Amino acid sequence: MEDQPDGSLLVKFKAGGLLEMAWHLYQWGDAVEVLSPPELKEIHDRASVAWPGRP
Repeated sequence: MEDQPDGSLLVKFKAGGLLEMAWHLYQWGDAVEVLSPPELKEIHDRASVAWPGRP
């Protein structure tokens, strides 16, 4: 984890796959911005549009 100058937190880690990672990120709702990999960012962005009221 790395604190960022804007007060955000950069977190890097490995997961068993994109779907597993997407479900973990889902619980944070719009408080998460996926930077990479592009495939995970696409999954996350689609979920944000499909379920705007998620947690």
